[in-house]
Amino acid sequence: MNNQNDNLITITDIARALKINPSTVSRALSDSSIVKSSTKKKIKEYAIKHNYQPNFAARSLQKKKTYTICILLPKVVVHEFFGKILLGVQRKAQKHGYRCLILPTNYDLNHEINEIKNLLNGGVDGIIMCYQSDGTSDDHVHQLIERKIPLVFVDIAPPNLKVSKVIIDDMHAGYMATKHLLEAGASQIACISGPRNVINLQRVQGYQKAINESEFNLNTDLIIFNEKLIEGEQLGMVRSKKLLKKYPLLNGVFATTDMLATGLIKVAKKQNIRVPEELKVIGFSNWAISMLYEPSISTVDQPGFEMGMKAAQLLFSKISATSTVSEKTVIIKTKVIPRESSKVN
Repeated sequence: MNNQNDNLITITDIARALKINPSTVSRALSDSSIVKSSTKKKIKEYAIKHNYQPNFAARSLQKKKTYTICILLPKVVVHEFFGKILLGVQRKAQKHGYRCLILPTNYDLNHEINEIKNLLNGGVDGIIMCYQSDGTSDDHVHQLIERKIPLVFVDIAPPNLKVSKVIIDDMHAGYMATKHLLEAGASQIACISGPRNVINLQRVQGYQKAINESEFNLNTDLIIFNEKLIEGEQLGMVRSKKLLKKYPLLNGVFATTDMLATGLIKVAKKQNIRVPEELKVIGFSNWAISMLYEPSISTVDQPGFEMGMKAAQLLFSKISATSTVSEKTVIIKTKVIPRESSKVN
């Protein structure tokens, strides 16, 4: 039986078939700008048709690169937003001829630190990561910076370090979400959040700003944090139940994730509270469930795919740079998507 690898074509095979110099084929497959578009197109089409697979080991030895980047995210498989980030990174990585090493940290800072320690020994050309520290344990990040390992943060970045990052304006997004509820007629509005991390605190600040600018008084008792969303209670339903029972006049809720909004509406239904007639709700991130749920849930769009693409673009500009490049902050725009859960009566 023939080994499957025996049937794989090489750069030399492509060059011979198309009567092109092997170096030109190599540059075209790496998406080099010095190869004419028409030539590049011809080479790539031939490579796809004949199932060309890059030999990463050979390239690594030749170029002294691993042609691998690492992506450190809290969740990947079961988290739609981080899944979109990953797809965006992979799309860019493929165009640059790179593989992706995916390391989920499961929201565990110690796990993240251990993974970074392993990566400090080499094996990747750059790292994209979502920051998990509370700001008091940044030694692992400092080590990456000191080693000059190309690094880009996505979604959450250390607030006190000068690093490249791709984020949204979470405070403004929280402000827009709360303003939407006010404009829809809600007067007593609560905010249900996950743990007190960087982005949740900013979204809550946006909520507070919108309330303070309105004609209504801010009641900090209406700000609920779910510090530890244990297995089986990912939707924050226990605290939602207590909130709705304690404040029967509540007529608006901003949830800092779509899953928290889903849990809240589920609790409201059990308490015979009608959404949106008696309670208007808006979530955050624009997961598929927000559109499919009944009623469909208003939300703030968080463009994960675009964020992943941009983070990878920043990373590859660092990897290919011949000298130190300045750190950049890219803020991706968000928007409110109105649906049935906040519909005006």
